[in-house]
Amino acid sequence: MKTSRRFLLALSLMCWAVVLLAQEPWDLFPYGQRSYFEMGESLKLHYNDSTEINGAGRRHLLGAFYYGHSFGPCSTELFNNPDFLQDILDYPNIEEIPVIDAYYSLDGIFSKVLSTDTLKFNTLATPGTTWTQIANNHPFADSFEITCTSILWDTIQGYEDSVKTFTFQAYANDNPIDDPVNELQWRLAKNLGLIEYFKEEAFFEMTPTIEPIRLIGFTVAQQNYGMVPSRELVTRSYAVGNIYKWEFNGYDNSGYDNWHGEYVDSVISIQDTLNSFTVTVQRFGYIITNGQFQYFSNENYYDFPADMDAQWARPTDWFVTDTLNGCLKSLHWRKVGGSYSFLYDFYDDECTSVRIYFDNCSWDFLKGFYAFWRNYRTDIGFHSQCDGSFYGSNETRNLIGYIIGTDTVGNITPVSTQEIPLNSQPLNSIFKLYPNPADKVLHSTLLHPNLATESLTYQLYDSRGRLLFSEKRSGPSQQFDIAALAQGLYILIIQTP
Repeated sequence: MKTSRRFLLALSLMCWAVVLLAQEPWDLFPYGQRSYFEMGESLKLHYNDSTEINGAGRRHLLGAFYYGHSFGPCSTELFNNPDFLQDILDYPNIEEIPVIDAYYSLDGIFSKVLSTDTLKFNTLATPGTTWTQIANNHPFADSFEITCTSILWDTIQGYEDSVKTFTFQAYANDNPIDDPVNELQWRLAKNLGLIEYFKEEAFFEMTPTIEPIRLIGFTVAQQNYGMVPSRELVTRSYAVGNIYKWEFNGYDNSGYDNWHGEYVDSVISIQDTLNSFTVTVQRFGYIITNGQFQYFSNENYYDFPADMDAQWARPTDWFVTDTLNGCLKSLHWRKVGGSYSFLYDFYDDECTSVRIYFDNCSWDFLKGFYAFWRNYRTDIGFHSQCDGSFYGSNETRNLIGYIIGTDTVGNITPVSTQEIPLNSQPLNSIFKLYPNPADKVLHSTLLHPNLATESLTYQLYDSRGRLLFSEKRSGPSQQFDIAALAQGLYILIIQTP
């Protein structure tokens, strides 16, 4: 009888061992099938060979980290551990980690992290590759950068500054459209997975107020002389009455911490009223109000505000930063009823003023333009009323012309002609195509007499920068069949001889 019991016990243990060994690592991860954590639920992260995490082995910490830049703190202990870093390389095909968008509790301190819907992680590196090898790759190698920034927020004491930022070097290819894995890698490298530019849910949506406002996502960066700008996570987003707030905490590793500290708190709040909403940016006690959102590059400019000392707050990728160094920029939003106005002033590298202006815009229009601007990354300015017609601008050679797009209800709406300076660079005209345009035709009219008989190159791109057609035509007026085009944002580039 004793032998039989021992045999059955041994057999049972062997069966359990087989079951456990057959499981994937994620099967043992206690929260792998959950999409949230309860408030106050504690998850302690420790990383070494002997410590388990809530019953899971150390390989499962790998998944805890990968889901979206921090699953608790990105501790120095964690990232200084060579086994952890090697695990990332030895298990390059871990993907489909469940997203968790919630508050976490670590010793009574709460942290909020926003993340993408699903994180697919693949370094495309073979086991045994070192991070040094990856970091030495070309910036557009098949590896990518992912920054883990864990911000701990104490409801009583404010921000805790005991966490660090760790960046895996190397970038993904900058053309992510045709490769879903590469696309995600590129998104993470660009903005830490906070915003997905290729999906509508990319834009923040605040719901617990009178009227939800979806604002194009902001990030906050700070820079000082000689430092690489850090990238941040939204640590808290909430609404109080009609005020929307996104809170950031940035890590400034420049060493210039004698007056603002190593960690710089940032708050962007949106106050929504019946007729307008105001963007307020608070930086270490300094508040920029009146709907103006202004910032500085890393040049030594002190015009506004005083003593900002090359610190900036900026909207995410609204411009080509390397061509806009050293000049003041501003951003102004206004909401009237269900429409938006948007004014964006900046100066190019020669400090020549360029303005982008939209009036009476729908949210879809702004969102579409943002998607285009983010992906096409042109540095030519535009001026427009929101009728689907855009004007390009440049420095020399006058040209009068207009592009007719389609408005929100599908009507072809011509706009008044105006003088447009044009040099040898192309005239970029963006138009928003809504469903059911009246005649399925895009009209282009060039009224400058010198161009009436010249052969011009017309190129049509979609919002992802893909060329749809390119052809040469002569004559001041042209028509393009757009019946086959899907709803979206397009750019017609007219290249002069």
